[in-house]
Amino acid sequence: MSGWLYVVRRVWTQGLRVLLVALCLYCWMNVVDVYKIYEETSLHTVLKDIEGHVDYETAVLRLQEQNEDVVGWLKIAGTGIDYPFVQGEDDLEYINLNLQKEYALSGSLFLSCLNRRDLLDQVSVIYGHRMNNHGMFGDLMNYCERSYFDAHRDGELFVGGKTMELEALACCKVKANDPYVYQMSCFNSRECKDVFLKHLEDTAVCRSTSLDTESYVVLSTCSKYESAERIVVVFALKR
Repeated sequence: MSGWLYVVRRVWTQGLRVLLVALCLYCWMNVVDVYKIYEETSLHTVLKDIEGHVDYETAVLRLQEQNEDVVGWLKIAGTGIDYPFVQGEDDLEYINLNLQKEYALSGSLFLSCLNRRDLLDQVSVIYGHRMNNHGMFGDLMNYCERSYFDAHRDGELFVGGKTMELEALACCKVKANDPYVYQMSCFNSRECKDVFLKHLEDTAVCRSTSLDTESYVVLSTCSKYESAERIVVVFALKR
């Protein structure tokens, strides 16, 4: 009996070691992947061969020459969110693909396949992974804190040669299949919009006094690993 216990203990110990090694490897890949994304998608890297002033519109055009799926650039002031974003044929294509369509743990930021590329929908959704070290949409979780929400409300979108301002209206916790946030790209009536606004109020962790505006951009990421809950930060889009 003691021999069997010894074997079981050895197997358990070896299995635990393998698990710890795998976990460390995953964490290391996470850090390397985020660093690679920063290096490959930073504004100055994209335009490294251009002297003088560089801008996001030029960067988007340069990236679109390499990948026609590139839609624009998203920047939220004071956060780590400063990336180009794409739109795939569906909402799975870029989950683990970078802009060069190569495998990447952090994937790419991507506009919902249900939305128009020109962001003329009343509700446009951009997805991104919650990575460590402020990578991708890693900073969205911070919007659950009132002080962070109030200090990081401004952003910009660069799409189709235009610069559009963003203003954070609410940070909400919703389900991954939430129909009001993820499937309501246009309001067919005032009643439909009121339902959307009421849902934001009911699910908001932090929000501004007024949520009513003409157009919205929703940034979405996971709340916890292996969780059906999502953190969404809802911005007013000022064209």
